[in-house]
Amino acid sequence: MAPEPGYQPAEAYDIIKLFAYAIGRSSYNDEAIRNVLAVVKGVPSVRGGTITMGADHYTVGEAASLWQARGNREVKITLLRK
Repeated sequence: MAPEPGYQPAEAYDIIKLFAYAIGRSSYNDEAIRNVLAVVKGVPSVRGGTITMGADHYTVGEAASLWQARGNREVKITLLRK
């Protein structure tokens, strides 16, 4: 099984995927891309869950994770739920 990506690489990957999604649904026009990104809903995230644009123009991710620096790498912290 492949290791989970670190937070920063996963965030960069999701940003690139969001731009690809917007270009695929519109064109290479900057306004068209902006208009798609402003209302994006349910785009899959590499971190799990989906990405949706909130009313305040910040993304709302369904999958939130906590990360800790251990040595020279990032480690995802698993929380136990009761």
